[in-house]
Amino acid sequence: MALQDFRAVDPLSILLPTNVYLAIVEKLHPNLPLIREATAKMSAEDKRAALALANAMAETAAAVKQAIGPAV
Repeated sequence: MALQDFRAVDPLSILLPTNVYLAIVEKLHPNLPLIREATAKMSAEDKRAALALANAMAETAAAVKQAIGPAV
């Protein structure tokens, strides 16, 4: 299976208050050096797919930020 075959939402992110969820995520999820190590082992195809997904998420995040505006 290729990376683009996987999509997931962490159910805890929906159930817990943001500050609690982020505290848990910061303790459990890998940091940048570990992400670099893992992505170094990916195939070129999976790297392209991951980058495409990251870019799509960044574009969506930018659209949400623009729609909400600075006055929140």
